[in-house]
Amino acid sequence: MTKLYELLAVEKTLNTAAKKALSMASSVFGDGRLLKGSLISFHSVLEDEPAIPDETILMTSTVKMTLSDAQKDMVAFIDVASQKESTNSKTSGIVEINGIQFLGAMPAPALLNLESRLEEVRRMYEGIPTIDMTEQWEFAADQGVFVSPPRKRIRTKKVMRNHTLAAATKEHPAQVQVYQEDIPAYNVETTITSGMLTPVDKASRLARIDQLAREVKKARIRANDQDITDNQIGEEIFAFIDGV
Repeated sequence: MTKLYELLAVEKTLNTAAKKALSMASSVFGDGRLLKGSLISFHSVLEDEPAIPDETILMTSTVKMTLSDAQKDMVAFIDVASQKESTNSKTSGIVEINGIQFLGAMPAPALLNLESRLEEVRRMYEGIPTIDMTEQWEFAADQGVFVSPPRKRIRTKKVMRNHTLAAATKEHPAQVQVYQEDIPAYNVETTITSGMLTPVDKASRLARIDQLAREVKKARIRANDQDITDNQIGEEIFAFIDGV
């Protein structure tokens, strides 16, 4: 008995062949010359007139021949597609994590869709930024973020100062030098917060996504280990269409 996974292995090839057959038939039907032939014969009415050979154009195909060729590939694909969809309704796979049921029974198409969604989820998680591990972080549970130790520094301001170079005399005024001096104005304390993940946390999440994706794939394979519903409907369809 044919298994569902065997149909899935050939479905794409049969689909390609069916599309090609339809395209070729449409091409033949679109060029009327391929469905026509002719024979031109020359019969002399004069006694001494030389004979002229017949001119023959062979007919390449007929509508019935073209349909027959196309229908072979179409029947094969229609039957496989019908069998797949009919059998899919009966498929069932259970996703397990570490041998314990994680998700309930799901049909094969749903499991295949879940595989694709998990690939998208993984790409999102791959882009998660991680905290700078050179910093001494502490996790503030009340805020749900990482907090760094306070960084302390002094902020200064410039003030003008006078320095007397020479005292005033009767003859000369005092010589004074004006200069700037930086003096402490503020004690500055900086604390950094981060809502990123640690590299270990990110790696653990990615590992769990990969584990789940593997188990979903296994469940899909188990679901596809199903005897097919042996529908043979392609020939019936074309027999009705052609009025046979």
